Amino acid sequence: MPKICPVYIFNGDDENLKREAEEKLKKALLTKESEAFNFDVYDCERCDMRQVLSALRSLPLGVKKRLIVIRNIELMPQAAQEDFLAYLREPAKSSVCVLETAEIKPKGGFYASIKRYAKEISFDIPKGAGFEAWIREEFRKRGKSADYRTPRLLKELKGTDPTGLRLEIDKLVAYAGSRKTITKSDVSEVVGSSAPANIFEFVNALSRKDAGSALIAKGELLKSRKKVPEILGMIGWQLGRLREAKRMMESGVTARQAGTRLEIPQFYIERFRKEIKAFSADELDRSIDYLLEADSGIKRGLLKPDEALEVLVVRICGSA
Repeated sequence: MPKICPVYIFNGDDENLKREAEEKLKKALLTKESEAFNFDVYDCERCDMRQVLSALRSLPLGVKKRLIVIRNIELMPQAAQEDFLAYLREPAKSSVCVLETAEIKPKGGFYASIKRYAKEISFDIPKGAGFEAWIREEFRKRGKSADYRTPRLLKELKGTDPTGLRLEIDKLVAYAGSRKTITKSDVSEVVGSSAPANIFEFVNALSRKDAGSALIAKGELLKSRKKVPEILGMIGWQLGRLREAKRMMESGVTARQAGTRLEIPQFYIERFRKEIKAFSADELDRSIDYLLEADSGIKRGLLKPDEALEVLVVRICGSA
């Protein structure tokens, strides 16, 4: 086990990996019996920083060190920042402190200051082509490989929500048994059969700016217990494809050629061409901003997931 530092910074948007890292620290520092007395989680958006500092300086019970997790450090009140920096300059030997932010590349004077006293670890969800490499790596961690078509099809069926994808990857690994390679046929059999058509209807309605159909599909998705992060992932995936097609067209490529280069299925090319034309480049950029705002609002507890999704539908369909 590597030497444990008194203070860590976990940044980036892969919440699952952050939780895994927290669990490793808990196993290294605490017993199951002592966890209730020596493990605390605080959120800078709503906690009293005096209470946090008191917990950091409190002696552990039954173990050598306490573990304190402080989330959303970018929201720490300015009035508390100097006291917190004073603690970091001389952290308690009896505590391990994990500071978390969902930001991928945090900036600002306060963040730069705390970096001087902490070990920084990034947990980022890759974007673009890197996301398919991420899927391959998840299979590799489980002792499997994926053929060249598997990651793209898996992303098309399940979107870019890492939590949902990890569940599907686990199912695929179990389905393959002793077989080492996961194939496109496996994905079609295991994942394709469980991917509700409603999510595609929903995303396609958004692409047509058909708010009425999108809201109906949204309701069906929520009734089927589809998770909002997964739905947001699918929206982001589709908006990203449309934006990339727009960029290609700006360089002289036709909408049909752009669809082919993006490996859009031939039976869907004509509909995709119409969806590209439904948005201007500026409208797509704004829609992606709306998506990021909805995701941030949910993660920070400012919006209920279903309400955030409804507002997003209205904003994208009225983006002109």
